[in-house]
Amino acid sequence: MNFFKNYKLRMYADKNIDKNIIDFLRKKNMDVLSVTENNKLTNQEDSFLYKKAKQLNRILLTNDRDFWNDQSFKLHESPGVIILTTADTTIAQYLPLLLKKVLIVCNPFDHPIVLDGLKIKCSPEGIVLKGLTDDSQKIEDQKYRWKDLL
Repeated sequence: MNFFKNYKLRMYADKNIDKNIIDFLRKKNMDVLSVTENNKLTNQEDSFLYKKAKQLNRILLTNDRDFWNDQSFKLHESPGVIILTTADTTIAQYLPLLLKKVLIVCNPFDHPIVLDGLKIKCSPEGIVLKGLTDDSQKIEDQKYRWKDLL
């Protein structure tokens, strides 16, 4: 699909993301900044990383399930968050496909991808998308199994 040809997926990986996942995503032409590559950032609080990802227009990639909590990390302030709930690094192979599918709904423009206001939780079973409805701004979850996405 030519639609995605010029897209550069921009990610901000926190300190919990395995280096193998970062390397894999970079090989798939994703622009990944890793907190572990900057000593000043490795000990920063989660709230700092959440705001920094938003400031940098990057999707926050993490294993930290605390980011799913909308009381601590407001959905309407979300830079776009992807939470990997497993230590299995093979889940990274699904991220490019997942993001391309999500983009059809969330961001159909030819510029760097930002998923503001969206949280995605990836598990071995599938994904859960959490976002605000357009009309009422209520939180809505949508669940998908991997086999339905592939």
